[in-house]
Amino acid sequence: MKTTKSDLLFETPTQNQQRHMESSAKETALPTAMSTDSENNGHVASSRPLKVILSSTKHPSMSRAQFFNHLSNVHAPLVQSIPGIKQYVRKYVQNHTRLKEDLAPNNTVYPHLETRDSVIELWFDSNEMFWNLMSAPSYADVVRPDEARFNDLSKLIILATHEGHKHLNALIAVTNEPAKVKTFDFVKRKQGISPEEFSSGLQNYEKALVASQAYEKNVTAHVWNGALPTGSNPFGVASDYDGVVETWFQSYEALVKFQREYSATENILEFGLQFVDRINSFSVIAEEKPIYDDFQQ
Repeated sequence: MKTTKSDLLFETPTQNQQRHMESSAKETALPTAMSTDSENNGHVASSRPLKVILSSTKHPSMSRAQFFNHLSNVHAPLVQSIPGIKQYVRKYVQNHTRLKEDLAPNNTVYPHLETRDSVIELWFDSNEMFWNLMSAPSYADVVRPDEARFNDLSKLIILATHEGHKHLNALIAVTNEPAKVKTFDFVKRKQGISPEEFSSGLQNYEKALVASQAYEKNVTAHVWNGALPTGSNPFGVASDYDGVVETWFQSYEALVKFQREYSATENILEFGLQFVDRINSFSVIAEEKPIYDDFQQ
């Protein structure tokens, strides 16, 4: 029977550790793009927080409005009701996807996947703290059952990542309110491209992007979330995607202008043409809904 990412999320720590040991014995961990961690026997030693990114689809019985209402007004309070939740999850951000019906553009780098309804970001101090949350009775008895009430868990996408360097455009950021409009690009390497080639291409891409007029005039910030290899992944298996490019804008207008000017920049597009499987990568547009940030306390 095939094991899905949603199955892995709901394993007990003991089940995961056993399967992780079996998986690590069969596979060689791939280096994470843009990672500066040092590897030791297939495991990556890191002091950076674990960032779990989940992209979900609403339950078939719900409208999008019902889904967003449940996510914000039912599920988030349930998560926050877990005793000591901020010891487990240091930062919690919801991102609600936006479509044309929400007056949002559909200008994205990769195919705009309209079937995705949210992107959730959760930060943990370590893999251990992630599994401590999974085994907490209040999570298992209260929060986990609620996840099935409003999500189609069979379509859940989960990535365990480390954030790379966050590029902040000070010219825009310091003179405006915090940006809420975001794009998420779920990126998959082209077949035949090694992780090392992908990482090198990504670094060149980010240099070209930050130096471009399209970025300077329109982008507030962006960060690369590199998917963790098998040896350091709390799920014990590699993700279907190599990472997620997360980009902030002050408005939909800025997003549209960026995409228009970006599309005319050959040295930026070259990354996608050479290294990215554009057919199997996808993008979503969302509005950020921060729940809390214990790092800033």
